[in-house]
Amino acid sequence: MKKIHYIIIILLGAFLLSGCESQKEFTIDDLTITLPKEFEQKEMDGYLAYLENKEVGITFLEETFTDLETIGLNKDSTLEDYANAVKESNNANYEIKEGNNYLYFIYDNTVDETDYHYMSNVFKSDDEFYLITFFCFKEDTEKYESEFIKWADSIKLKK
Repeated sequence: MKKIHYIIIILLGAFLLSGCESQKEFTIDDLTITLPKEFEQKEMDGYLAYLENKEVGITFLEETFTDLETIGLNKDSTLEDYANAVKESNNANYEIKEGNNYLYFIYDNTVDETDYHYMSNVFKSDDEFYLITFFCFKEDTEKYESEFIKWADSIKLKK
């Protein structure tokens, strides 16, 4: 009987340890994000980085304060200022919500007759803003909404 308990404890320990390995850190510019290890980094024109797995995509866009001066944003601008500028540039009426160290908004959109669900997050470093957008098929919204928050919460800025 004791052998069975030891075997169960060993198997449970191995299972729990392997769970730790199911995550991977991706470093992109001045930030790090922790995601399931099946994500891969790929190229996408116009973005700092693009990560995907079979069901989710994540785009990373950076905009320096210098680049944003033309629309009146600078190093003194807040996350809310930047989020509002994103809303305005998209002619959208997103509800801005507060995350741990970021702001975000959630919306749905149709691209090439396919419905998607999005969560866009804005972060600020010492010299730029980041717009990080998670997306999935609209029918997977319930499956990924809490994961998007968890992944956004994992983002750490170096500066």
